[in-house]
Amino acid sequence: MRTHVEVEEGIGRVALSGHFTFAALKVFREATDPLLADPAVTALHLDLGGVGHMEASSLGMLLVLREKAAAKGKGLEISALSPSAALLLESVHFEHLFRIVK
Repeated sequence: MRTHVEVEEGIGRVALSGHFTFAALKVFREATDPLLADPAVTALHLDLGGVGHMEASSLGMLLVLREKAAAKGKGLEISALSPSAALLLESVHFEHLFRIVK
């Protein structure tokens, strides 16, 4: 998996591309942990438009990120769902746990 991170006006944007699997945990944390630690970042936006494949373990990574963001008082939004990301997130009803912008 590849990530592209940028911060603009207090929003940390992380665009993910490739396979979002357990093997990508380190890359995912390297992209998101600095944003969680940065007091200037008030919200995180995850762009899943480039994700070609998601597996169930990625759901756990999203839930942990949600918990960490909430503990830091930061908002979290998921956007630009690829077809595979949309299918998985909709099948487990993540719209009840996350703000998902299509």
